[in-house]
Amino acid sequence: MTNTDTKANTGTRILTVSLISTTNNYNYGRKTTNVPYIRLQGKWLEKQGFNIGDKISVVADGNDVLKLRVLREEEL
Repeated sequence: MTNTDTKANTGTRILTVSLISTTNNYNYGRKTTNVPYIRLQGKWLEKQGFNIGDKISVVADGNDVLKLRVLREEEL
């Protein structure tokens, strides 16, 4: 299966975990920390059922599974 086939049929993407710097204010100054960052964007998300404004649930299970699910109104 080619990468193109994978993308078209399953919505699978290969992403890179980046970093983002966060700044916290403490009593004695500011502390900047780098943390892992994963960004998802693109029309392919809409094709998978994710729409602008949706609230989602994110479930992580170790290094193996990251599951995203659109929440229904009654789950909010």
